[in-house]
Amino acid sequence: MAAVILRRSDWRLAYNVLLINALTNPPAMAAAREFDVNSWLVEGLVCAVEVPLYRLRLRVSWRLALVIGLATNALSASAGILF
Repeated sequence: MAAVILRRSDWRLAYNVLLINALTNPPAMAAAREFDVNSWLVEGLVCAVEVPLYRLRLRVSWRLALVIGLATNALSASAGILF
């Protein structure tokens, strides 16, 4: 998703997106399972954590980091609902 939004694709982009997801996904999944938290709340918190990380790691504006964060989390939330 980030590659589509940024219109570029290289190993650094893939590495940074994978790193950010690896940092946020396990705690989010654990919180959702352990505490029976609403999935939309979890997605919102994950997005709030990921946006600054996208800003720092991808060296993009706050607006673009927000777009990437919202788009990637909307995609993952939709996949979670469908599957």
